Amino acid sequence: MTPTPTPNPDPNPNPDPNPDPNPNPNYRWKPWMQTISDFAIDPKTNFQMDYSSIIVPTDQSVCYANLVGRLLDGKKHVLAVGPTGTGKTVTVSQKLSQGLSDAFEPIMMSFSAQTSANQTQAS
Repeated sequence: MTPTPTPNPDPNPNPDPNPDPNPNPNYRWKPWMQTISDFAIDPKTNFQMDYSSIIVPTDQSVCYANLVGRLLDGKKHVLAVGPTGTGKTVTVSQKLSQGLSDAFEPIMMSFSAQTSANQTQAS
């Protein structure tokens, strides 16, 4: 009995979510930080007044912002969960305020443990 050859599976079954516009035979994944422009703090920044509003991008925040944008573009719901202080609110807020197409009009609402349904409906 001779073995029956099986077709080779697709060598890249998972398309790149962050494709290079100029692919080449030596194609490699790009690190997330290479997908954004270099970060620089404006020399006119008043650190006494503006320190808490400076958002320094990290590879994780760039990745999550990209993921949020792609999910929203695909009309999918997004729920960001994780430990306190990991940048969920900052990343999502920044993406909603600066990185979406004109098809979206973000409305920001803040909640706390003391927020009631009546307070939400009154806003």
